[in-house]
Amino acid sequence: MKQRLITLLFQFYRPLLLWNMTFTILGMIVIVNNGLASTGNTLPLKVMGYVTAIGYQYYMSNKTYFYFRNAGYSIRQLYVYIFLADMLFYIILIILYALLTYGYTHLKG
Repeated sequence: MKQRLITLLFQFYRPLLLWNMTFTILGMIVIVNNGLASTGNTLPLKVMGYVTAIGYQYYMSNKTYFYFRNAGYSIRQLYVYIFLADMLFYIILIILYALLTYGYTHLKG
């Protein structure tokens, strides 16, 4: 059951992956240029990416929704899962960036 959900999530997320990665990269560019204090300013950027991704998916791929509904999952639930996974990936990137910059400044002396 869990493996089936992961496969369905990947199939649902695949058309949106490049779009969400673009907003993740834009957010990381803002953080790198302005420092970690600007992390809160990138969250509206990510939300804007999610809203436009939903609009894109609804406009271009809403005919495939029946496939996921027939599998027993609601479309809203799938959106929540993929956006939580994307946000978790984004937070991990921010933490790694913070650790790398902290380590670099303290190793440098």
